[in-house]
Amino acid sequence: MGIAGICYAEILHQNKKSFYIIDNNQNGSSKIAAGIINPTVLKRYNMTWKGKEFYENAIKFYSNIENKYEKKIIYKHDILKVFTSISDQNNWAIASNKIQLSEFLESKIQTKKIKGLITEYGYGLVKKCARISTDNLISTFKNNLKDKYIKQDFDYNKLFYDNKKVIYKNIIAENILFCEGYSVVNNPFFKKFTCKRLKR
Repeated sequence: MGIAGICYAEILHQNKKSFYIIDNNQNGSSKIAAGIINPTVLKRYNMTWKGKEFYENAIKFYSNIENKYEKKIIYKHDILKVFTSISDQNNWAIASNKIQLSEFLESKIQTKKIKGLITEYGYGLVKKCARISTDNLISTFKNNLKDKYIKQDFDYNKLFYDNKKVIYKNIIAENILFCEGYSVVNNPFFKKFTCKRLKR
């Protein structure tokens, strides 16, 4: 179970919807993800689509989970953007004065040396960022699911759809959602949608 599945399950729980999570507990990308919350695109110095809205909702969402389970999950901190050239500095200066970005990009160019970093052209501070401890998030959520969490491989051959109901073994539900990440390539229900590598 990864971040996507957890977020979906938490929304279901908040809306008093019943659900089960079937998970084989194998390592996925969420367990090694950095978990960074940053609404800016530092390569082009612009805001992601609805960046501030998503940022505010993410901070609120994960803070609520943290308070609910009394487990440290979210860590707020700045990000350093090391400049690679004079033009990079100039682009930062221009971007940090834009209305959307000024809240997150510190306009002052930082010059203080940092051990282990090459900062010939200085660096900028991306403010109000955060990091989610994905390990704490996943383990805490699993420990509190109780009988809603079924630890096993999902058997696609045992899944049926009958009279607008989804039937899987002894579970009858209205809907089923697959949060499988890259493993979706092994899901027979999505075979025709997976992309094939182009031959050169």
